[in-house]
Amino acid sequence: MNEVIIYPSRWKLLGYAAGSLVFVLFGVYAFVRGASLPFLVLTFYVGVPLFGLLFAYAVYRLCVRRPLLIISDEGLFDNASAVGAGLLRWEEIAQVYRYEMAGQQFIGIVPADVEAVIARQPPLKRLMARVNRGMPFNIPQIMLPMPVEELYLLILKRRQDAE
Repeated sequence: MNEVIIYPSRWKLLGYAAGSLVFVLFGVYAFVRGASLPFLVLTFYVGVPLFGLLFAYAVYRLCVRRPLLIISDEGLFDNASAVGAGLLRWEEIAQVYRYEMAGQQFIGIVPADVEAVIARQPPLKRLMARVNRGMPFNIPQIMLPMPVEELYLLILKRRQDAE
């Protein structure tokens, strides 16, 4: 089987981890310095847990080297985010498209039967996918070692060749 295996950029992951850590440290600093209540709630009680999880995920991805995406004749294996879909066969994919949100490029993958894909996920991923319900499965530029446009065209070509 002819597969294209794409790993995350280590430099981008390192930057992602460093940025998340800065926000965690800023939240802790605001707490220690006794910031005003609204600012404290935002930075410490919301920011520290959120960016702490993002930091932990980035460090995990740095330590455990697993592909972000595997593109094969069978379909896509999406592991590009914490809510990656896993294996999506070409016939299960209704739409693949590029989009931008908050200045960042993404590839969106919409399964024909979202419920079936969510149902086969492990419990934690299933919960996160249900919370993120309005969004398709995403491949963010921040994790990719190549431009989104290049990957998008590669996916479209492989999908067309498989049909």
